Amino acid sequence: MYNDHSVLENHHLAVAFKLLQHADGADIFEHLSTKTYRTVRRIAIDVVSTVTWPRVLVWHIRTRIFD
Repeated sequence: MYNDHSVLENHHLAVAFKLLQHADGADIFEHLSTKTYRTVRRIAIDVVSTVTWPRVLVWHIRTRIFD
């Protein structure tokens, strides 16, 4: 289930983590502790969110200026 913010980014993250965990012999997270896995996942989500929001804000600013 996704929220209404950054739907495409959330979907891409979910698919990426699913593929990385369930690919044949390619589970890069299998040796991580639960705590470390959660940290890695949180960092990935934060990185995607950090990259996404500045673009969204710039788009909103530009559309308001030129409207």
